[in-house]
Amino acid sequence: MPDFNRFPRLLSGLGLFISGGIVGSAVFLSLYHHTYNVLVIDNLNLRKENSELQLDIESLNKFRNKQGLITHVTVHLYNSVQHPLESHVEKAIEDRVKRDLKIVEGQKVGEIRDSPQLYERIITNKTYYGVVDKDYIVNVKSMVLVQSELTVWITAEEPRKLPAPDKGTNAPGGDSF
Repeated sequence: MPDFNRFPRLLSGLGLFISGGIVGSAVFLSLYHHTYNVLVIDNLNLRKENSELQLDIESLNKFRNKQGLITHVTVHLYNSVQHPLESHVEKAIEDRVKRDLKIVEGQKVGEIRDSPQLYERIITNKTYYGVVDKDYIVNVKSMVLVQSELTVWITAEEPRKLPAPDKGTNAPGGDSF
């Protein structure tokens, strides 16, 4: 076994070089994972946008020769300043509301213009369960009908949960838990 006491500078330099390699590879790997994560999120957003555009093309081709019919429904979510939602949650809620309003496509513009409350009631105070593991109540802010496009602005908030009664208290009907 060689005597390592004869090479103190060589050993300290080798140790510094190896620790620098380990730290450098850790920094590189963290940067790589961050950029890969951004790439995956962008890819998912582009795939969703592509599928939406394909659906829009299908609906426009279906109603191309028919004037006076709703051909496109657009949904926008107002994001609360006090309780902002994440972008993927917003997109999921908008997609669900758009799916519910799919029945409006192909309807005559005059019918929607004459009774907008009927179509507003489809989604007003509706609870959407399991949107990114949470529930949201959706309300309509406004609806605008321009030519053959219906644009709906909505708000979404989590339902308020009532506190559960204690086990030893009496319920309103006199029954105890």
